[in-house]
Amino acid sequence: RRLTACEIDRQALAGFKKSLEALSQQPGFSDIGARVKIQQGDFQNRNPQQFNDYDTVLVNPPRSGLKDFL
Repeated sequence: RRLTACEIDRQALAGFKKSLEALSQQPGFSDIGARVKIQQGDFQNRNPQQFNDYDTVLVNPPRSGLKDFL
């Protein structure tokens, strides 16, 4: 339904945005841009309580990407 993508790397975000643009051209995905929120920044020092509204958190790389976050 909705996705919030959090990333620190500008190049990774540029690639993600390009992928979203290509996906929006596919049948059934024309509204994908409205359903995806992109946030750039360092989220390691963010308060984990701010993520309470999310059903799922996908981290890449898996454990090392979390560092002291949890």
